[in-house]
Amino acid sequence: MSAIDDLRESLQALKNSGEKINLNRVAQHAGVTPSYLNKDETKVVRDEILVAAQEWKQNQTLQGLKNQLEKTEKKLKAANNKIKKLQEQTPKEQKGIVELLVKKLNELYSENDKLKQDLRTEREENNKELSEEIRFDEETGEVISGIKFK
Repeated sequence: MSAIDDLRESLQALKNSGEKINLNRVAQHAGVTPSYLNKDETKVVRDEILVAAQEWKQNQTLQGLKNQLEKTEKKLKAANNKIKKLQEQTPKEQKGIVELLVKKLNELYSENDKLKQDLRTEREENNKELSEEIRFDEETGEVISGIKFK
């Protein structure tokens, strides 16, 4: 068996195993030096290896894209299941959710009222130092208001 036959056998073995294919790996697998592939007599085998290496790279890229597509499809399916589950909720379950949201909203309104009252109290305390002066522009009738310090 010649070295060229060994190279072809090695190339086929790497293809069958799905391992990465390049000039160095095929040469190493065949038991020859990579520089041997630069000889004129091995040009055809070298071209076969380069084509196989390119196909392997494309296959890896394609496989990566397929994996990403599968992950995306799983996420989409999970999202659709969640949407379907929400759509299938009974009006009673929806009412419970709405009541919970209304309760939370009322709590927020109460907190807002408390903060408004605190602000009024703070303003009244500060009003001892400030007073509002209201003036009118006699030509236009426009109300002009301002704050002056006491």
